[in-house]
Amino acid sequence: MILPALKQKKRDIDQVVQTFDAQLEAKKKGLKDMQANYRDANRDYNVAKTLYDERESNYETLRNDQRRTETTIKELGSLKARIDSEDAKNVGRIYFLNQELKRVLEEVEIKTSKRLTSELAKNWVSVETARENLVKKEDVLEKAKTDLESYQRGLDVLEKNRREDILRNI
Repeated sequence: MILPALKQKKRDIDQVVQTFDAQLEAKKKGLKDMQANYRDANRDYNVAKTLYDERESNYETLRNDQRRTETTIKELGSLKARIDSEDAKNVGRIYFLNQELKRVLEEVEIKTSKRLTSELAKNWVSVETARENLVKKEDVLEKAKTDLESYQRGLDVLEKNRREDILRNI
């Protein structure tokens, strides 16, 4: 008695199961696409982060060069003042201080204020551009992560409730 009634419904039941499973497979494919999107966003973020770190490092190197130059200029001023204060009869001390002054001058590249300002400004713009790009990539990454997690949760619920959803549609 069940078998003849089942034959009539079997085709309908199989169709419901196939339709549901097809939707589930489409969702799984969509998940793979979302995962690829997340991987791409993560890669782009890491590239942007590396670029930002590099540019920020270059800027900090320039700032440190500026600080070293300022320190060197003070040291040179101190040496010159010391030379000027030496007694003209003490030629040996003056000679030694002049040699020190020469050594300090040879060790440092003193950039003009205009050149240093230009380099700092150029590098700052470069850092800011990289920072803005990094923020955009971070936003894209966060959205991709949120979308992926939400999609995964939806797929998990669909898989978990498969049997009940099919039974509800029969």
